[in-house]
Amino acid sequence: SSVESRRVTIDDHFEDLNNGCDLGDEKDQFEKAQIERWQSGPSERAGCEHVLITRGERGMSLLEGRVASNFPSAAREVADVTGAGDTVIATLALALAAGATLGEAASLANHAAGVVVAKFGAATVTPEELVSAVERQVVRT
Repeated sequence: SSVESRRVTIDDHFEDLNNGCDLGDEKDQFEKAQIERWQSGPSERAGCEHVLITRGERGMSLLEGRVASNFPSAAREVADVTGAGDTVIATLALALAAGATLGEAASLANHAAGVVVAKFGAATVTPEELVSAVERQVVRT
């Protein structure tokens, strides 16, 4: 029998996914040794090839195999973080469904979260706001 490859997005709290594996404060810094411990711990147990971890004001880290990519926070100001994780998972899933690479989807999700945290309460991001946030980043680089 063949194994089907599927993309599954899961919104889980880091501590829950960590499941008792002593990794230190993974959200602060992803070093090679920590990535290896992560991959031999929760990531391996869950059968994950790729893991995207939101790190609050430090942005996000994407683990793809043995490679870690860090995305600095795209937030310009923070009013309320309510719903930021939901925004990340929704934007990530939508971008992947539309054909984006995992890195592109993570970057877009990072920008979307940066928009919603600037608003009070559970907020949404419009397509125009997201395009504007991405364009601002392109101009800065």
